[in-house]
Amino acid sequence: MRAPLLMLISILVMSHAQAETVWSKIGKEYSIDPVLLYAIALKETRMWNGKGGSTPWPWTLNAGKGITFKSRQAAAAGLTKAIKSGRKNIDVGLMQINLIYNGHRANSPWALLDPEMSTTPEN
Repeated sequence: MRAPLLMLISILVMSHAQAETVWSKIGKEYSIDPVLLYAIALKETRMWNGKGGSTPWPWTLNAGKGITFKSRQAAAAGLTKAIKSGRKNIDVGLMQINLIYNGHRANSPWALLDPEMSTTPEN
């Protein structure tokens, strides 16, 4: 039972990753398996849809507690609030880039709310 389920999940993820997505684009550009990128994002920012499924969610912050926002604008406001409160240890966006360790790789903390920016290895 477990093997067929894993095969089905793998096929679904592969078909999702092979479409022109951030996963396939960044995967091709940097020779990284798009399924691996998708799996990392899913682990870091999973948002349940209420129907038994889930998806990586780009508008996620973790500043001591993981919070998902409905929009990029709402996440940007949440990020501004966290920064203004003096927090520095904040994970931002789809791949949960930590501002202390890797925030310097982006033009601004708010840029990490862009899924492509968050997924690019150079950032």
